Amino acid sequence: MLSSTTYYDHIARNYNCHMTESDNETRKKVIEIFKANISNGNILDFGGGTGLDLPALLSDHYKVFFLEPSSNMRAIAIKSVSVSPGRPVFVEEKLDFRQWSDNILPFTDKMNGVLANFAVLNCIPDIDILFERLPLICDTHCYVQATVIDTRPVKMIKSHSLKVAAKTLFNKQLITRNYFNGVAQDTYLHTLQKYKSAAAKYFDFVSYNSIQNSNFAMLILSRNEIAYKKTSL
Repeated sequence: MLSSTTYYDHIARNYNCHMTESDNETRKKVIEIFKANISNGNILDFGGGTGLDLPALLSDHYKVFFLEPSSNMRAIAIKSVSVSPGRPVFVEEKLDFRQWSDNILPFTDKMNGVLANFAVLNCIPDIDILFERLPLICDTHCYVQATVIDTRPVKMIKSHSLKVAAKTLFNKQLITRNYFNGVAQDTYLHTLQKYKSAAAKYFDFVSYNSIQNSNFAMLILSRNEIAYKKTSL
């Protein structure tokens, strides 16, 4: 069993080849909604992988920051936009959000939007810590948009089993194993209630909607203004 970073280092070379037409359509929908919510400012492509979202994110309206812990995935992303205008800021230090504090951050800019696309949050077992640290880089009213595995029972029945679906009713921690090119990684099937409880102190819940023709849901949160003011004192 590999850590998420080691797993993605291992599969990086073949990752893009396994994207389907359905994946591309999902990506397009996610970006359209993200752009509708955040029209300009600083944005973070959090867990950006091989940079598949970068062509759509790079524009005169955004200053794009790209954070991907896997060095092999990040190298592909850097190469993909090496001659593109509006080159993003590739974060290469202080990548582990668990180590972030007021004095240890990957950049000094505050984000107006954070995109965590294609199950990034499902690679993280301790999302309570993620939502505790994430506000350190967020400006007031920052939107966080995450494409996560839809764990509502009706979806779980279709994609997993009745037993797994039943567990989601009790908000239990579910872990499945994802295999790719002969290596495996644990995938954490966080429930909607888990996301809400983990984020509640720092973010307001906006929405959680299924993405048509996929096993994903789109989770949207907004930085809690009252909590932001307290942390900014």
